[in-house]
This record gives sequence, C-alpha cells and structure tokens, in this order.
Amino acid sequence: MPKEDKEHVSFFDGNMFLVPPDGWVNHSCDPNVRLADFCYFAERTIKKGEEITTDYRKESERGSR
Repeated sequence: MPKEDKEHVSFFDGNMFLVPPDGWVNHSCDPNVRLADFCYFAERTIKKGEEITTDYRKESERGSR
C-alpha cells in the first residue's frame, strides 16, 4: 500500500477504519460501505481492487449519522 494511501487507514481494536477523501467513494445502489460518525464502515468484505461505494441517497437522508 502506498504511503499516501496509508494516511487514510486507521486500526483500532483489531478493526480497520477507512477515512478516504470524498473523491474516493462512488455511488452504488448496492454499496459496500456506509457512513457513520464521519467514518466509512464496511457492510461486507471488500475485495482487493474493488471500488469503494456508498449509497449517496441514504447518506443524505440520514444526514451522515
């Protein structure tokens, strides 16, 4: 993993947390992450090389809670 990518990954209590720049997360109706407390959490296992996606409609409805 390139050094600049590691700036967006944090580890806590055996879990990996992703805090990517907004430009790294695309919309999908079948997302693999959700936004909560200003962090993205995986909804399922994300395969190496898989695009990171969220459902923008749901995020705006929840107000990123």
